[in-house]
Amino acid sequence: MKVHDISLEIYEGMITYPGNADFRRRVVDKITGGSSNLSEYTLGAHTGTHVDGRRHVDRSGGGVETIPLDRCIGECRVVDLGYLDFGEGIGEEELAAEKIEKGEIVLFKTKNSTTGYGDFREDFIYLTDEGAGLLVRKKMKAVGTDYLSIQRYHSGRCAAHCILLEEGIPIFEGLDLSRVEAGRYLFIGLPLKIRDGDGSPVRAVLVEGLL
Repeated sequence: MKVHDISLEIYEGMITYPGNADFRRRVVDKITGGSSNLSEYTLGAHTGTHVDGRRHVDRSGGGVETIPLDRCIGECRVVDLGYLDFGEGIGEEELAAEKIEKGEIVLFKTKNSTTGYGDFREDFIYLTDEGAGLLVRKKMKAVGTDYLSIQRYHSGRCAAHCILLEEGIPIFEGLDLSRVEAGRYLFIGLPLKIRDGDGSPVRAVLVEGLL
């Protein structure tokens, strides 16, 4: 059994999606002056590797605490779409070629993984509306992507986010898939139990060798 950590490290100065709050750390106490080290963290709900809940796009939608945990744990397939160029979208044609199966957890590995998360780039590879629609018809358990958003930058509307989240399909974003190969794994990505949360950071891992 091998465990692959596919989570981003959280630190001051890390990349964030434009408009998301930056990560900040404040030291509350130190061992030199007290009995323990204590810190206060301030961060956006969509910092680093995170999951989007329905409330992200719907004021009356359930928060991340309502996401069924069986959608955050389970058999997963990493799909390698590295042939797509920056600025292109993952559509029905690409998904059909991968023979996406009903009820899967599917994670998209693209050229986004080759550049990492050093500087924000607006032309990241995204999921098209048509691609999202196919995933809804396939009743996906969850969907994940290797950038900070699943839909096209400045698309001007909710697009893929709404299509998936309104059908109860959680979206895992900010996955680091740079060191994993395409294939089947056990996926684990649990959100914090935040009441009415529109999103939550997660520690996401892929377990190889159990399936």
